[in-house]
Amino acid sequence: MTAFDVTPPRPLFRLAYRVALAVSAACVIWLVWTFAAAQSGEGDPSGGAQSLFMLLAVPYAPALCLLIAAAWLAVRRQPAPAMLQVLAIANAGWCVLLTFAVVSQ
Repeated sequence: MTAFDVTPPRPLFRLAYRVALAVSAACVIWLVWTFAAAQSGEGDPSGGAQSLFMLLAVPYAPALCLLIAAAWLAVRRQPAPAMLQVLAIANAGWCVLLTFAVVSQ
């Protein structure tokens, strides 16, 4: 088995799972980067990004939990269960929608 392997080992499922994890990670990184920019004074000077971070920390929490679970399974070299695959794909869609909603404001 390889890291981030999936059950069943089909190439399409493997690709969808890895893309979902990458999208979720990108959205979480964007949130942290926005918060760090606001803290360093490069971002919104009114402190809006700080309140945004606190508001979005809860909706992005499942993405972080899924990424930790996937990394833990990869370190142990165990395949990801089918339910984790489905949750990762659904969570990636949620993260993208949430990020677009925040960016468009």
